[in-house]
Amino acid sequence: MFAAPGLPLAFAQWGCILRAAAACDAAFERILFETARPDTAVLATWPEAARKPFLDQQFQFQTIHYERVYPKAFRGIVEAGREPIGRIILDCAKEAWCVVDIALMPRWRGRGLGGALLRAVQDAAARSGVAVVLTVDMNNKAQRLYRRLGFVVTEQALPNIAMAWRPA
Repeated sequence: MFAAPGLPLAFAQWGCILRAAAACDAAFERILFETARPDTAVLATWPEAARKPFLDQQFQFQTIHYERVYPKAFRGIVEAGREPIGRIILDCAKEAWCVVDIALMPRWRGRGLGGALLRAVQDAAARSGVAVVLTVDMNNKAQRLYRRLGFVVTEQALPNIAMAWRPA
């Protein structure tokens, strides 16, 4: 079974750690959920009285779905200092490890943290001799990162793209 991947030394420059998520992280995860949606710009135009309940419900649906489909998944929170800045949900219960979700708060994106975290997952998967799979929205800029890390498209079921990485 997979434990939290060790973060590369490069994370030290930001003072980042990865820890297991706890119930007290739900509020942070809800905020992160909102920032990572592909329709964030559209939802920002909605009145708060409509937007907040809708997003609360969508977050609850996602959380329930992940818990049902990936009951053994590792839920990790990335922290900088003592501030939560991201999360990863990784299911290692099958023949290929599945990155169920990975997200960073907007001001932490594009700095190399997500790539370093995924490389740590790839390194651990390679040591175990398993592939890593994920699904990404076709409009998500993270596709470029995944391709740079060696992930290839395995299926397109729009609006999502399934990708996989296999150890050499």
